[in-house]
Amino acid sequence: MREVSTKWIEFIDDLISSGKEKNKSTVAKKIRSYSHTIKNIRTGKRNVSLAMIEKTIEVYGLNPKYLFGKSDIKYLHEYEEKRKDQSQKHEEKRGGQEAEERRSKGN
Repeated sequence: MREVSTKWIEFIDDLISSGKEKNKSTVAKKIRSYSHTIKNIRTGKRNVSLAMIEKTIEVYGLNPKYLFGKSDIKYLHEYEEKRKDQSQKHEEKRGGQEAEERRSKGN
């Protein structure tokens, strides 16, 4: 669980350093927590709770796959866009291959 807490703290730090949030107190309020709780997670005195993870996903669009080490993409909307693009490219490639097969069978 410590790895998840570390990734969660990295996400919170990114929110603040990117200017999306002013400080950890603002983040804490939006996810219905306290700044001292975030401090305790940062220092390893406690782990992030499931409720905090759920609120962070809901409020900020945290990508759960990032949190659990399955993706480097922090934001869910960016992850979904990338998957959509990959799917479209795959479909285009598949369509091109099918057209090529039809042409070769016709000759």
